[in-house]
Amino acid sequence: MLDANRRLHSLTLAGAGMAVLSVIAMLRESSHEKTGNRLTSIAMSRRELVFVLSRALALLLSCWGLVEASYIPERLFSLTHYLNERSAFADHDYRSSYYLVMTVFLFARSLALFYAAAWFWRCGPRVQALFDGHLDHQTDVQ
Repeated sequence: MLDANRRLHSLTLAGAGMAVLSVIAMLRESSHEKTGNRLTSIAMSRRELVFVLSRALALLLSCWGLVEASYIPERLFSLTHYLNERSAFADHDYRSSYYLVMTVFLFARSLALFYAAAWFWRCGPRVQALFDGHLDHQTDVQ
């Protein structure tokens, strides 16, 4: 059941990632679209589109971080279980070490996702340059 949930979670993230990539592709295209014989500008500027994309990615990373954080109680429970069942005569217990490493990396992964979400939510100059290098050159000229 856990593997099925992980697969479903990866498919959801892959679908969201594809949506983000399609928006990035829209950014790379021209900021004008041709309708008939006249050139009309898109209602949203490139800077606003980068802002919306950055916020959407921040929400995706936040949700991903919450999903990862939901596994923390299970890992802590398993860790305490295997730590309590350790033998006094054994120098090294594989299972308790394994769950310790898994728990620490789960905490680190969750914190990294929340940090990245906060970074994308602020949408600073580096994030804008990440999504659209054209905006970075505009700020240098001004």
